[in-house]
Amino acid sequence: QAFNAAQADIAISSNLTVQSVVVTPPASGGCNFTYVNNRKTPTIADPSFAGAILNGSSTHCTLFSITLLTNAVGTGSVTLSKTSVKSYTSHNDILATFQNGSYLIGVVVTPTPTSTPTPIPTTIPSATPTAIPPTSTPTPSPTPLVLTPPSINAQPTNTYKTSIVLDGSKTNSITQVFVNNATAGVTYPTTSTWSLSVALVVGTNNFVVYGKDILGNSSLSTGISIQLHRLGDISGDSIIDLTDLSIFGTDWENVGILNNPLSDMNGDGVIDLTDFSILATAYGN
Repeated sequence: QAFNAAQADIAISSNLTVQSVVVTPPASGGCNFTYVNNRKTPTIADPSFAGAILNGSSTHCTLFSITLLTNAVGTGSVTLSKTSVKSYTSHNDILATFQNGSYLIGVVVTPTPTSTPTPIPTTIPSATPTAIPPTSTPTPSPTPLVLTPPSINAQPTNTYKTSIVLDGSKTNSITQVFVNNATAGVTYPTTSTWSLSVALVVGTNNFVVYGKDILGNSSLSTGISIQLHRLGDISGDSIIDLTDLSIFGTDWENVGILNNPLSDMNGDGVIDLTDFSILATAYGN
C-alpha cells in the first residue's frame, strides 16, 4: 500500500557496535524521508527514526543501511519497538509484521568511535493577539442605565475546527444576546447563559457580542477573534513548509502541554506518526 510515514525505535545489543548508518538516496530506491527532528534522525549513536515523505508517497523503498561490528562473543541482537507505517490516504497504521535480528558472534572486532549530531534550534511563532472591537455608547438619561455585557467563554485563538460553539454568561436583565448584530440561532440554556453554533472560514473570524434588556436598552459590547488554519498550516502564514515542520518537531511525542496546540493534527492529544503523516500529505500546499 502507498505510505508516507514510518517510525521505529532500534536497540542494538551491547556486544554489537554500529559502525555506520548510510541513508539510501532516492535514485537508488531510497525513501526520500524527512525526519521529524534531530532526536529521530538515524545516527551511529542511535539509529532509531521517525519521518515522512513530504507531499508524496511510496509503496516500497529502502530507508537506510546499518553496518555492525562485533565487540564480544555471544548472541548479538537488533530489536525493533514502537514500529509503525502510516497509510498515505487514511493515515491509519498498515504495518503487518516486522522482524528483529539475531547474530551468533564468535570473533571480537575493535569498534569504531561514534559521533553525535549537533541539535538544530527551532523557533516558535508568537500567538495571534485577540482583537477587541470598539464599544458602543449608551443613550444618555437622567439616571444612566448601565447593562453588563454578556461574557464569552474561553475559546482557542487558533484552530483547525471549521465550526465551534460560542457561549457565555449574562445577567438576568439581558433578554437578548446579539452576535455580530444578529440574534438568529442564539439559545439560552439557562436564564444566565447563552450559546450559538457558528461556522468558521479560513483566516480571522471576528465576533462582537452585546445584549439588550426588555426595554431595548443595549449593553456595551465585547469581542473575540478566532483564526481558522488550514490543516498543517501551524504558523498560519498560508504556506505549509519548513516553518511548520520545525514547530511540529519541537512537539514530537509530547502529551498535554504543547509548544503549539496546532501540532496535534487529529486532535487526539498526542503528537505522533499519525499527525506527521497528515502534515506530510499537506506539505508544500
